[in-house]
Amino acid sequence: MHVDHMTRSPDRSGAANPIRILVFDCWLPGFLYVRHLADTEGVSLTFVHNSERQLGTPAREYKDFKERLSPPDWVKDFGDYDHRFATLFDTEKPDVVLVTSMHYLECRSALLFAADRGVMRAFIPHGIFLLDRSKVIGSPKSVFDRVKRLLEKLPRAVYYGRFFWSAHFQRERDQRGSFLAAFSCFLDLLSNYSNWQWAPSPQAQRYYARLLDIGIVYDAQLAKYYSQNLGAIVDGTEFKVSGTLDSGKLRRALSVARKSGASAPVPPKVAYYVSSPYPEDFSASGARALADLLMTLRSLVQSAGCERLIYRPHPGEPSWFVDAACAQHGIECDISRDLSGFINASLVCGTSSSLLYNAIILSKPILTVSSEKFKMDAPYYEPLISYPRIAVDLDRAVDVLIEENREALVSALRSSSTTPESAVSDPVEVLLETVRSERAS
Repeated sequence: MHVDHMTRSPDRSGAANPIRILVFDCWLPGFLYVRHLADTEGVSLTFVHNSERQLGTPAREYKDFKERLSPPDWVKDFGDYDHRFATLFDTEKPDVVLVTSMHYLECRSALLFAADRGVMRAFIPHGIFLLDRSKVIGSPKSVFDRVKRLLEKLPRAVYYGRFFWSAHFQRERDQRGSFLAAFSCFLDLLSNYSNWQWAPSPQAQRYYARLLDIGIVYDAQLAKYYSQNLGAIVDGTEFKVSGTLDSGKLRRALSVARKSGASAPVPPKVAYYVSSPYPEDFSASGARALADLLMTLRSLVQSAGCERLIYRPHPGEPSWFVDAACAQHGIECDISRDLSGFINASLVCGTSSSLLYNAIILSKPILTVSSEKFKMDAPYYEPLISYPRIAVDLDRAVDVLIEENREALVSALRSSSTTPESAVSDPVEVLLETVRSERAS
């Protein structure tokens, strides 16, 4: 069933002249990062994804996501617009196109069309990325593993080719540039995908030149990184410093907690594990390894006085994987849309999830974990690297971990702090202020 191309999406905000935000993404769970925008006064949000045309593993994951996540009505398939950007823009008539990743083909393509139509283009990272690609875990070493990985990537290459050229030829002839420039960019995409994403060649930079109007990042160093590594792609971009998308959700959750009053009973001490796994571990053996590590972690935090360990899955984790790793072993999961469980936690555990940045904002005790049995990144961003935290290797015997870390955990669990919502930055507010200023001028 297709959207009537002569009508517009409903103004869900109820405002007389809402700011119409179009978010374009490559996968369905991306809407989870921006769903608080749908509840923002004066905003009409449409999230469009291209999951239904994915091939290989992403295609299989899409079926699970669609069934499990029950997307709201403002989440649309690109197929609802016949996979045509002109139809999408004519239907939704956005004031701003927002992407939460700059390193995906789908996001860059949407920004190209927004530029062609003179629509404001904005970028707010959906997470805190591992920018030093030399530290990425999991490059295959043996010839067999490399061949296997190449075969697994073939469906992705087919998908990229189909999407890239479809988007290219949908543009007006005088806007798409030379075919040779497009072909050079496409070769770069296939031959060195990681560089195409994070440090594009001059050819790719020229093809996507001046792609952004505004980039909102949590750290000024990120603006410097993007300028140095994306080059011409971010020429003319105004970078502003605010929080992360998660910190915007945190600000709203703190506001709700404040308005509900402070008479609620003191919650029990809970350890809250924020998951950020690699897709390569989404297997039966990976789930077993994770379950073993979580049970070790649970024993450790319980020895220090925590009553429970709660696991918060990453939005990209398949439901069967979460069930195999947690439910089958009595590990409690938090899949709620709000952050109340996170806010009430006495101890936050994880590796390098961007949600740990918000734990730092709240001055919460943090325990970072490592293991050789399950892919885990060491803390890779500031202020997490420098933040005083407890670090444990979950491959060690649990009695040794308890002996070495119990006292430090007990001491950490005694600490408490109160963070006012005014201390938390929301990048969405910065974006809306920018749009309002443009309208006023």
